[in-house]
Amino acid sequence: MRIRITFHKTEEMRFTSHLDLHRAWERTFRRANLPLAYSQGYNPRPKINLASALPLGFTSENELLDVRFESELQLSDIATSLHAALPPGIALGSLEEIDPREPALQSRLQAAEYKITFPDAFPDLARRIHELLSASSLPRE
Repeated sequence: MRIRITFHKTEEMRFTSHLDLHRAWERTFRRANLPLAYSQGYNPRPKINLASALPLGFTSENELLDVRFESELQLSDIATSLHAALPPGIALGSLEEIDPREPALQSRLQAAEYKITFPDAFPDLARRIHELLSASSLPRE
C-alpha cells in the first residue's frame, strides 16, 4: 500500500534539516506501530520519500511525503495513529492512497511557491526588487 501525506512543517521544526525530517517521519511511523515496507539488500531502509528538500530555517504549509506499507490499512486508522505519534512541529494535513505504479514523488514536483516575511521594514524594498528584476545579469562572488 502506498499513501501520500500532506503535512505542515511549523516553527518548532523550522531548523530541522531534510535528513532529520526524514528520520523524524521514520520514528513517527514506528511509534504509531504502522507496518512500514523496507527496501531489500544489506542495509534495508524504509520506503519513505519526501517531495523535495525544504531550505533550513523555512516553514511550510504543504509538504508532500509518500510512504509504503507492508499491508493494507484504513486511511482513518493511519491518520489516528499518526496524530498520536507526531512530534511537535509537524502537523498532519491529508492522506490519500496512491497507485503503487505511479512515478516517484520527486519526479512529479513541478513548482514551489515561497512567501517571504521580513522581521523589519525596508523603506526602499520596492525599488531594490525592481532593480534586481530589471538587471540584465546578476553577478556574484
